[in-house]
Order: sequence, then C-alpha cells, then structure tokens
Amino acid sequence: MDIVYNWHATEKCNYSCDYCFAHWTQGREIWRDTATVNTILEQLKKSEDLELFRPLKRNFRPLKMRINFAGGEPLLLGKSLINFACKAKEIGLKTSMISNGKLLLKFKEVAIYMDMIGISIDSFSAETNQKIGRQSKNGMSLTENDISNILTSIRQENSDIQIKFNIVVNHHNFQENLVTKLLRFNPEKIKIFREMPFGVNKGINDEMFHNFLEIN
Repeated sequence: MDIVYNWHATEKCNYSCDYCFAHWTQGREIWRDTATVNTILEQLKKSEDLELFRPLKRNFRPLKMRINFAGGEPLLLGKSLINFACKAKEIGLKTSMISNGKLLLKFKEVAIYMDMIGISIDSFSAETNQKIGRQSKNGMSLTENDISNILTSIRQENSDIQIKFNIVVNHHNFQENLVTKLLRFNPEKIKIFREMPFGVNKGINDEMFHNFLEIN
C-alpha cells in the first residue's frame, strides 16, 4: 500500500484546459530552491514513522511513501524534476508523476526514476482537444500514434514502469468511447474523473457523466 503525497510543483502548463483548477498565482515557486525541496522530500520519507500511519503498517505491508509530481505540467521543470525524482528514489521514496505527455519524449530519462507515470488523455479527436484547450500553442494535440511512441520510449528507459491514464469527463468528450482505445496501450490503471464546478465553469451533470460511463 502506498501513502501518496501529491506535490503540485508548478502551476505553469503548456496546455490551457478550461476545467483546470491548478492556478494559485504564486510569484516564486518552491522548486527553484533545491535545498528546500530536498529537505521536504526527506521529511516525507521520515513521515513513515508517524503515529498516524502505525495502524496502516500493521494491516498493509509493505507500507511505502510515494511522492506524486503534478502541476500544472511538471515536465516544464525539465532537468530539475529529474533531479528531484532521483533524490526521492535515493532516500527510499516511491515516485510517480502525472503529465499531459507533450514533453515526455524530450525528457524520457525521467522514467528511470519513476515507479509510475500517469498521462492525462481526454480525447484523441483534434477538434475535441481544441475545444477543451488540451493542445499546445501551435494547435497540436497528442494522437494515438504519439502515445504509442511515447510509451515505447519510456518503457525502453524503464521496463518496470507502470502506466496510468487519467480522463476528465467534461462537456466536450462525454460522448466519446475512449477507454477502449487506451486499453490498447496495456496500462496498469485508468482513472476516470468528473469535471466539477469551479469558478465560472459549471461542471457536467449526472446524465453526461453516466453517459460516458455507459459508453466506456
């Protein structure tokens, strides 16, 4: 069993999904201070001994601490993220990250220091991704062939890597059959989320969400 700490390392992202809540307008992000980040990672490892987790240790063995790097898009940290993941592994933490996948080929060596990599995929339709905002500034979004190449590359870096897909069911993709396509990539896990009300975004209703679940 893993105790998972989600570190939203940056609010910056190369996509602009309209449902995203990861915006806190922080001036200076902590990842720029390597010493502080290393101290935090060490504290997370020490938290294994907290009284809070002792009942879990008795019932779930082994009990491991896992740091999940999230964002924004954590791979915008580049080599810094790779260094933090390396440090986390060195001190005995399990590691994972959630990414939109756009930079995974560029920084594929991050897979060496990860137990799991999650990729957020809401659609393989370019039109749908454009409506969501799940595309880079040049208007490009990931295709099924792109994901295939990405997964081949990171599995070559780390043959033990686990792959997870995250889907956010929203106004634009609730009628799409997506899970069948994702299963072709042999992931260990697929997580389905629901777009919830946030700011001016009203989220989706029960009918939309259940429609996606029925289709998939």
